[in-house]
Amino acid sequence: MMMTDKRNSTTVYALLFVLFISLNSPTSFAVAKEDAPVLMEAEPPAAAADHEPYHAVNGFCAQRPNRKDREFCLRALKTDPRSAAARDLLSLLQISVDLAVKKTNEAHQFLITLSKKKNNSATENQSLKAVLKDCSFAYSWCLKELEMIPRELLDDAALASYDALMASDALQSCNESLKKSNIANHSISRMHRDVAHYVLLCVDIARGI
Repeated sequence: MMMTDKRNSTTVYALLFVLFISLNSPTSFAVAKEDAPVLMEAEPPAAAADHEPYHAVNGFCAQRPNRKDREFCLRALKTDPRSAAARDLLSLLQISVDLAVKKTNEAHQFLITLSKKKNNSATENQSLKAVLKDCSFAYSWCLKELEMIPRELLDDAALASYDALMASDALQSCNESLKKSNIANHSISRMHRDVAHYVLLCVDIARGI
C-alpha cells in the first residue's frame, strides 16, 4: 500500500513538473505572442484634426462676428498657399501681414500713377490732389507699421498687436479725405476699402495671440 502511494505521488509530481516546464518554455511564449491581437495606437482626434489643410484658417475665420467677415477672412487667407499648412495664429498673422503689405503697396502705386495723369476738371483736380496726398501719406505710414509686426512678434506679441492697430489708425487720414472729396474716380475708394479690410484682418489675428 505504501509503495502504491509513493508511486502515485511521484506521478503527480512528474505531471506538475512537465506542466510547469511547458508553460514557461520559449515556445509557449512565442505561440502566445503570435496569437495575441496586435493593437494599433490610434491617433488622438485633436492631433488628427491639426493635420487637416486650412485647420487654423477655418478655426479662426469661423469666429468672425458675421457672414461677410467670415467669407472675406477665408477668401483672403486662402489666396496664400502657406495657409493650408498654417498651424497657429502666429503663422496666420505673418500671412495676413504679407497680404496687407501687398495690397497697400498696390494701392500706393495706383495713386502714384494716378497723380501723373492730367484732369480736365479744375474742381475735381483739386479734390483729387488732396486725396492723393492724404492717402499716399496714410499708405506710407501704414506700410511702416505693418512691416514692424513680424519683428515685434519675436519679442512681444502685445507690441505686434499695437503695431497692427497703428497700421489701421494710419488709414484714417485717407478715410477722412475720401469722405470730404467729391471725386468721380471710384477706384480709389474701392482699393482703399480693400486695404482697410486686409489691415483689419491683421488686427483681429494679432488680438487673438
